[in-house]
Parts: sequence; C-alpha cells; structure tokens
Amino acid sequence: MSEYQSSNENVVSLVYGICFYTYTISYILFSASNINQITSIGAIATAFNFFCIACLIVVILMTPKSFIGWLEFSVCAAIGFLTYMYTGESIFLFFVLFCCVEIPENSNYMHAIFRRDILVRIFLILFVLVLGLINVIPSTSSVRMMISSGAVVARSSFGFAHPNVLGALFLSLIAEWTYLRKEKMTILEIAFLLFMVFIENEFINVRSSTIIAVFILIGVFLLKAPISMKIKRILQSNLILYAYVLGLVISIFIANSYVAGNGMTIWDRLNKLFSGRIGIFQFYLSNMHFSLFPQQLPTYELTGETALDNTYLYLLLHFGLLALVLFQILVLVKGINLRKRNDIYGLLIWFSFSLFSLMEGSAFYPAINILLTFRIKERKK
Repeated sequence: MSEYQSSNENVVSLVYGICFYTYTISYILFSASNINQITSIGAIATAFNFFCIACLIVVILMTPKSFIGWLEFSVCAAIGFLTYMYTGESIFLFFVLFCCVEIPENSNYMHAIFRRDILVRIFLILFVLVLGLINVIPSTSSVRMMISSGAVVARSSFGFAHPNVLGALFLSLIAEWTYLRKEKMTILEIAFLLFMVFIENEFINVRSSTIIAVFILIGVFLLKAPISMKIKRILQSNLILYAYVLGLVISIFIANSYVAGNGMTIWDRLNKLFSGRIGIFQFYLSNMHFSLFPQQLPTYELTGETALDNTYLYLLLHFGLLALVLFQILVLVKGINLRKRNDIYGLLIWFSFSLFSLMEGSAFYPAINILLTFRIKERKK
C-alpha cells in the first residue's frame, strides 16, 4: 500500500468515525427522545444533520471508484436528495449515503468504531432514561392488550418518543454487540443478554424488538452448537439472500388479503397477535395509490396519527417506488457483500432485520440497523 493511499484511508477513517458518533448522538437525542418537548432543538438538530451529511459525502468522495461506481453513487444520491426535498425528512437520505460508504478490506477500524459506539449508545440511552424517570423529559404512554390473558398493560417510553423506539435502540445494541463479538460470544454472554431482553420486555413490553433480539441470540447459540454447519448453509442460501424481497411480497399479500371477521377467524387472530398491524396495513394500502415519488401518509382512522409499522409498506407508500426499489437494491448489495466474505454473523443480523421490517417501520434507519452503515470494499482481482 502506498504512503498516499494509507494517509487517505486514515483521513477517511477519522472523518467517518466523527460522522458515525455524531449521527448516533443526533438520532438518540434529537429524533428518538422527547427532549424536543421541553426545549427548541430544531436548529441544533438541523446543524447536526448537515454536518453528518457533509462528512458522509467527504468520505464517499475520498474513496476511489470506477466510472460505474461514480455513476451508481450519483443515481443513489439523486434519489436520496429527491426524497429529502419532497418530504423534508433526512432519514432516507442518511440511509442512502451510509449504504454508499465503502470500507477498505484490510482495515479493521469499523470494529474500533463499534466498540466506542456501544459505549456512546449505552450512555445516551441511560441519560434519556434517567431524565424520563425523574420527569425532566415527558414520557409517551400507551396500552397493549395481552394475547394470553386479555389484560390491558400500560406502557411507558421513559423519555423516548415511543416505547417501540426504545425497544429498537435496545435491539440495535444487541445487534452491534453480536457483530462486534461474533464467534467470541460466550454462553454466559448470551444468557446475560437474554436476561436483559426479558427485563426490557417486562418494563417496556416491546414485542417486535424482543422477538428479533431473541432470534439473534438463539442464532448465535446455534452457531456454537453441533448443527452450526447446517445453520451456516441456511444463512448462505439464496432464500436468505432475497429475504427483503420476500418480505415485501409477504407484506403486500397480507395487506391485500386481510379480511376482518367476528374476532375468531385466522385473520383476526393474526391481527391481534401483531397488535392490529395487519388491519393498519390494509387501511394504508387500500387508501393510498402507488407513486414514484414521496407522498404524505394519512392519519389512521380516528387516531390522528400515522401508524404504518412495516418498513416495506412505509417505504412504498410514503417515500415512493423509486425509494423502495433503491432500498431493495442496496440491501441486496449488502447481503451479497456479506455472503462473498462468508460473514455468517453479519448475515444473521442482516436477515433478522428483514424480519424486523415486517413489524416496524424503522429497519432502514442507520442508527437501528447498524449493518447498513458500511460495506467492505471488494478487492480488485
């Protein structure tokens, strides 16, 4: 490696690291928490976002590419900025720019970034939790009916915008720790994390995040078991590779096929199992048209709120067909990248978030799905 190339990679590493931590801080404090309800943070959040976008563009521009590579980036960036101009929301633009970042194959600084990022996340999450517990930051309350007993359970967000947001952040910690540790994870670690997931579910009752966190940890356990080779072959299969495409098909099929009954039909039972999500999916799919470009989501019936908790349908109906197609291409490229490098733990997490996408609309957030924040640059042959 030439001295110039090494120096260039060091600069890229530094700028990307700064961007990564800044984005984590910005998302947790200004987007995920209710701090905006006690003070005006609009100008600060905008400044953080512009700084992160500028850093990402610098990193991408400093990474050598072929003509096709530059063309691909230009198309991706154009669609990302288009959605930002239409909606005023930066989240899809961040998704696109993070996916366009390439990390040199011989560099291990992503692990160093993840190690520090875990500490930053834990500190910020605890910071918001404490402020929420002592009522400095208002909490969002909601209720959920338990399937087994029919009892109504009150839920609190503990200073975050919604209990599901806190659950998604906790899931991101599980995923990041798993990817950082990989085969080094011990049975004791897995047991401890499962215990923490149980505690989280007891206090916050976040079903979707809990299911996926348990799924990841069981996957890690099975990769240590005698059947590990079978699990690895499954994770490297084409079925797993096209999981996000299948997720889209399943989401549209379910939303189109749902028929409400007298409470005893299979559809009613499934709808109840998923906290009414299937009925919500049908509402949005039947009340909106497909568009190439972003469009505003209507409020759900008489709630006065938008509640489309499905990443595939959220992208399709809110950000438009162009954004959905780009999302599918970028996550597929990420999956191919992981499979080429035989990154089994990466594939486990990547697949897990394809399932999370069926139940939540935040699976494309870089601060939640940490594997979307980079891809390893392929070695030239």
